Amino acid sequence: MAKTPFLLRRAGKCYFRIRVPVHLVDTIGKKEIKVSLGTSDLREAKHRIALEHLKAQELFANAERVNTNNSSTSISATPTIAVSNIELERTAVLWFKDQEREAEQYDFSARITMSADERFDMLDMLRDDLSGLENEHESITAPAVQPVAKKLLQKKNLSIDVSSKQFHYFCTLIHRALVQLTYNRLARYGDTYDHQSDRMFCSTYSIHSEHLQPAIAPVSSSTITWGESVKQFVEIKKSEGVTKKTLDGYNLIIQFSIEFFGLEKDISTITAADCRELRDNISHLPSNAKKRHPNLTLIEASKLYSQEDTSCLSSTSINNQMRNLSAIFNFAVNEGTIDKNPASNIKKVSNKNSDKPERETFTTEELNKLFRTPLYTGCIDDNNNYNKVGQNHPRGHRFWIPLISLYSGMRLNECCQLFSDDIGELDGVPVIFLRKDPEGIKTFKNKVSLRVVPIHPVLQQIGLIEYAQSMQDDMQKMLFPNIKPSAKGSYSDATSKWFSRFIDSSKLKREGLVFHSLRHTFRDAARDNDLNREAVAKLGGWTVSDDVMDKYGKGHSITRLYSEISKIEYEGLDLDHLIRGS
Repeated sequence: MAKTPFLLRRAGKCYFRIRVPVHLVDTIGKKEIKVSLGTSDLREAKHRIALEHLKAQELFANAERVNTNNSSTSISATPTIAVSNIELERTAVLWFKDQEREAEQYDFSARITMSADERFDMLDMLRDDLSGLENEHESITAPAVQPVAKKLLQKKNLSIDVSSKQFHYFCTLIHRALVQLTYNRLARYGDTYDHQSDRMFCSTYSIHSEHLQPAIAPVSSSTITWGESVKQFVEIKKSEGVTKKTLDGYNLIIQFSIEFFGLEKDISTITAADCRELRDNISHLPSNAKKRHPNLTLIEASKLYSQEDTSCLSSTSINNQMRNLSAIFNFAVNEGTIDKNPASNIKKVSNKNSDKPERETFTTEELNKLFRTPLYTGCIDDNNNYNKVGQNHPRGHRFWIPLISLYSGMRLNECCQLFSDDIGELDGVPVIFLRKDPEGIKTFKNKVSLRVVPIHPVLQQIGLIEYAQSMQDDMQKMLFPNIKPSAKGSYSDATSKWFSRFIDSSKLKREGLVFHSLRHTFRDAARDNDLNREAVAKLGGWTVSDDVMDKYGKGHSITRLYSEISKIEYEGLDLDHLIRGS
């Protein structure tokens, strides 16, 4: 199916998107125009695109007129100052370096955070740009090149007759620079071409004149920049199997530090004072800064707020970001790039009133109340009426997931993304396999999250194995087929929000009590019932320790793990009504 020009589809919604011509970005104030089409119907969206395209073209035409009026007052028909071709080359090269630095910084941050679909959209736009720039007809390329050339000459106070050969030569230089910039950006987003780099606009080029030195000195081959260090950190973490969700937690500090330090900053020159200054600046950053101020950098957004503003990041968030920064420096230390972590002893930000409380555990009284709600004793249905008394006893994901977490310590997303055949048997023991799948549907926090968890006797008595078998008999791939992934691909988002509403409507809501509290409750039960520490780590997907000794051997057998998990009891918890119903 042919792609509809300027159409962007995200999470079922349709948008009009068009790139602002590079020479109009400063005048219009943005690099692209993105407008919701107010429909998810593809046919209707195509009709509305035409109107939005006309509006965009009118905006571009008005900006062109503004640029023309501004430039006409500064570029006269007859030159007042003689300009050499070498000076023009120098101007073009330095302009290229500035544009390349800005594009590299933007692309690096964007590449880390964007989805696969967004990357493909970016590649499509860059390919369109390249196609236009490499058109043989000057009438096609001139509108993109000449305004840039005129504005640059005006900025540098260079006066050239726009009908002269020199102006034509300068436009040729700008055209070559734009082509090279586009090829460089395509390469950063993973597209490769059999393209010979333009000698004038490559990193090794220099102008041979004692008066004409490049604006940026080449970085020593032994120097590792902050941008390179961050890139290595992300790539190594990906290769180690760290999940996208975990890496997403680094996005903010990566983007902020790139703006603050700069991509080309030698990592070995970053000091503790630099890190303290970064902490002080990020303390003023508002939550969801990019959504609140889409046209500002993070640094610019942070300057609008005081640290005491309630819309700023909480102290917990700030300290988490600084911990992530320290992790990147620790990585560099381990790689031998630097000798010492400059962020290791940076003082934490003191608590604010807006901080979230620590996660709590469920009391036995709260568990009894939870499992005596209509969802577990008889409700109308398990959709909107799960907490209204009725005659039905549905056993879907809302019924099972809290129980599974309570008796296995599994994380919410681990429960939600289970396949029906992940419930099986190993060495005669009924188990839950937490394993990757060939299609990459499942995500796990880290390597130790991949494990095999014996099914607790209580879950067997309530009927988990029979439920899984029924899903397999119905040819259901997912153990809980009603759970759909979010736009970000997470299976737990909707269930997490539901559980929060569930405990609220069940009069159980209190500070710090969330779904993850079930995992904390399991951990406390393991302590109370004297489970072997190494076995608990194996069951819950926790790292035992950094002791080398703990890394030897395969660990406890599945029969030993079953013996250990069977010890988990919650004194005073009554689930007889569920067991009888099985």
